[in-house]
Amino acid sequence: MRREGGLWRDAGRKFRSRPATLAAVAFLAATILLAWLGPALSPHAFDALDYAHLLSRPAAGDGHWFGTDDLGRDLFVRTMLGLRISLAVGLLATAVSVLIGVSYGAVAGYLGGRVDGVMMRAVDLLFALPQFFFVLLLAVLFDQNLIVLFLTIGAFGWLVMARIVRGQAQSLKHREYIEAAIACGVSTPRILVRHILPNVLGPVVIYATLTIPQMILLESLLSFLGLGVREPLASLGGLVADGAAHMDAAPWMLLIPAGFLSALLLAFNQMGDGLRDALDPRER
Repeated sequence: MRREGGLWRDAGRKFRSRPATLAAVAFLAATILLAWLGPALSPHAFDALDYAHLLSRPAAGDGHWFGTDDLGRDLFVRTMLGLRISLAVGLLATAVSVLIGVSYGAVAGYLGGRVDGVMMRAVDLLFALPQFFFVLLLAVLFDQNLIVLFLTIGAFGWLVMARIVRGQAQSLKHREYIEAAIACGVSTPRILVRHILPNVLGPVVIYATLTIPQMILLESLLSFLGLGVREPLASLGGLVADGAAHMDAAPWMLLIPAGFLSALLLAFNQMGDGLRDALDPRER
């Protein structure tokens, strides 16, 4: 336990020594706080129509800090709502992906043999399928239900996680403490929970952090195509689609949500790179 604690302490020290990574974490924390509290600071509701300020430019005087869209809806509130939904989709879909991928990969890697062969051939088969089109199909079949969207995006993102965890489990199952646990009669589920899963936590955390922007980008693409979050709700992808249709007359409709989306993806990727470098044993 001392060795493991030292590993995580060293990782934390290395993580904190990178200014770009700390800046990304600070930006993400500020963005989450703004998305949560921002709409309460505005006098406008996300679906309120202000016909006196159609395509209004960003200004502080009328309370439309980011301007309005072609229906007079406040772009600040809708951008904050879009941030909430995009973050929720990214985090929840990643949680689904991690739960399935870690469980599946740990079992396949530890049991090995025919069980591993059958389980990984199933993963290979799923890799060969056009996953994006299945997500599109399910979004249409379930009428773009938000909960189904979370589960669908996450359910198709676990395949790489399963392969990563399976490789780690294969290398761990021959360690002395695993063989000692087997000799003492410890059950397979207990070995998986107490010995395998804690020791694959580093790669899981790294890949999960890098998976979040992928999930956000996939949801944004679906919303951009009109198959994601439905009106009157908004996601960043839907706001970018609306802005692209009015970029000549109202460029702020495109630049503001696209800027937030790009910064969000960049910050998550930077944080993931920082975690990868901090947890890389070759850097110790």
